[in-house]
Amino acid sequence: HHQPPLSTFRCWYISRAVKTNNNTHANAQHTSGEIGQAFCRNCAVYGGIYLLRRCPRAITIDRTEYGCVAKDVLIAGYQPDKDDVFGGDPGDVSIEKRIPCKVAVVIPGDSLPPAFTSSATRLVRRISILRTAESNGSGLGTSSQLIVIPPRSGTIHNTNVIHVLVQDSSLMVCPPGYFVAHFTTTATCCSSSDRSTRTVDTNSDLEDAIASLQNAADLLFLSSPTEEDTPMELYHRTYSVAIGGVSDGTTSNDGSPLPSNVHVIPRLKQSVTSVDEAFETANVLFRTIVSNDDRNDLEFLKMSQKVRDKFAALRRDYNVSECNDPNEDDMEQSALDSALEMMSPS
Repeated sequence: HHQPPLSTFRCWYISRAVKTNNNTHANAQHTSGEIGQAFCRNCAVYGGIYLLRRCPRAITIDRTEYGCVAKDVLIAGYQPDKDDVFGGDPGDVSIEKRIPCKVAVVIPGDSLPPAFTSSATRLVRRISILRTAESNGSGLGTSSQLIVIPPRSGTIHNTNVIHVLVQDSSLMVCPPGYFVAHFTTTATCCSSSDRSTRTVDTNSDLEDAIASLQNAADLLFLSSPTEEDTPMELYHRTYSVAIGGVSDGTTSNDGSPLPSNVHVIPRLKQSVTSVDEAFETANVLFRTIVSNDDRNDLEFLKMSQKVRDKFAALRRDYNVSECNDPNEDDMEQSALDSALEMMSPS
């Protein structure tokens, strides 16, 4: 059967990914991949400066009697030679650009110096692109489903829980007749800050985690009683990123203080509700930055009264027409919380 070349498929997929920034889970839907940039753009409206896909070279500090404070953020730049017309010429001279910072500097946890790292826990992901079997048409028969594999599950040999998110073409993440499967697990490598100790543990635990994702893929999609029912994997990519890793957010292992106006955002841990966690992390950051503000009416993403009234009207209509039990909403929330707890990596 004719199938499009992988290069065509990849271009089609990437063209619909839009912006996924540095999200560990490159989900092509317009979900958590847009949240970080939305916060940055909102910050810029109120006078903030953000670096998108560009890491600072250093942060200069001032030591005062009240402690250590970040003063400037240094980023790399270039100044073209006088004969350079368009830019990018090998003769460019590298320079530094200095951005003053008075209120706050927000940085990702994985950009901290090694002295601030307390663990080597890594998030391990595998993205598989598969073609559905000809005999069963749509393959899984559903637009999206989440599969949770508990720890130490049979022949998978997984130390931690594995989350599998399966999406088909109805979500515009792949062409018709294909689907995308995202596998996620956690590798707890070690808790030592000694690099020589960490290296051996990291390699061993990381290899085990990668092998468990391969075993899960083989069990779920790549094995079938009949060859006609087996989906064909066209491409897969496995990678890992460090998560957490900040000792206590204020001091390094040798006691060096973090500047008081530098706020660290740890990379989100394994979760099926990354959107909720992203908003909660942003809320904590907001509270930290405005804690010294004289105004006490500041609220993170405050809802307008007009929107509140609209939601109240919808809730009243819902309760009158369909909901006989006033505690039904709470019961649904309890059931959801219980399900999420069972799916937790820990």
